[in-house]
Amino acid sequence: MGSRDKMVCSIPKIFCGRQLFLTADKLRKVVDLEPEERKSIITKSLAKAMDCSEALKPIHYEEKNWMEEQYAGGCFTAMLPPGFLTRYGKAIRAPIDRMHFAGTETATKWSGYLDGAVEAGERAAREVLYRMRKITQDQIWVEEPPSQEVIPEPFEKGFIEKCLPTVEGFLTTISLSTVVGAAAILYFKYPKYFTRLNFI
Repeated sequence: MGSRDKMVCSIPKIFCGRQLFLTADKLRKVVDLEPEERKSIITKSLAKAMDCSEALKPIHYEEKNWMEEQYAGGCFTAMLPPGFLTRYGKAIRAPIDRMHFAGTETATKWSGYLDGAVEAGERAAREVLYRMRKITQDQIWVEEPPSQEVIPEPFEKGFIEKCLPTVEGFLTTISLSTVVGAAAILYFKYPKYFTRLNFI
């Protein structure tokens, strides 16, 4: 990574947490190893990626194999089919009478992570406070102020990422390219027909 990682790594007062996921083939390569062996592989990988030897000596290390969970289906959060959230997303967090729903899957940001669980819990608590007439309705959805200790840096998209088309744009481009390409092939293969049709 860059010089900022070296800077953060060299400041002893800052303790950074890293959450990593090993999936698919990468997981299959290490799943049968002992936890200490996995820890060694992961810390070496982090030290190399961050160019920071401090990553080799973590203060604490935890791991969770989600495939061992009977009801999780091998994943750390809910995996929903395409179109489900756009159609039913608001319903999964909507209160039903006096029952309010909180959980990482009901978060609007960082769904599936601890941040999302905290956001959802605070939102559900404010819904209850509103129902008890302790706060107004516009106070339910409150944006969390940014941390003063760990200043977030916005993710900047690269040039290629900014220019990538949407699925609809990609399909339109492919369709138009096919039509134009087919017309060009026909024009060069049968120019006399195009002359008769007064295209040229």
